Amino acid sequence: MNLISIFDLLQAEIEEIIEKVEELKRERKEGERARNDLEGKTLAMIFEKPSTRTRVSFEVAMHELGGGCAQSKLERAAVGKRRKDKRNGESAFLLR
Repeated sequence: MNLISIFDLLQAEIEEIIEKVEELKRERKEGERARNDLEGKTLAMIFEKPSTRTRVSFEVAMHELGGGCAQSKLERAAVGKRRKDKRNGESAFLLR
C-alpha cells in the first residue's frame, strides 16, 4: 500500500488506524514494549533538508516496533520520481 495523502483512506481505515494507535499508546503506558510488528522491515527516509524531529520520531517508532531505519539526503539518493510536500520541501519514505 502506498499512502500519499490522508484523503486516499476510507473512513473505516482512518478509524482502524486511530484504534491501533490507542492500543499501542495504552500498551506503552502499561509498560508493554516488546512489539515486533515491523520486525525485518526497514524504513528508508530521504530528506532534502535536515529534519531532526521527523527523523527521530520515525526512528523511535520503528525501533519500538522492532524495525530499523536508514536515511539519506536527497542529493545523494538515486530517486527517479519525487513528490513535493506541502511545506515546500521534498521528502520520501519507503518501508520494505
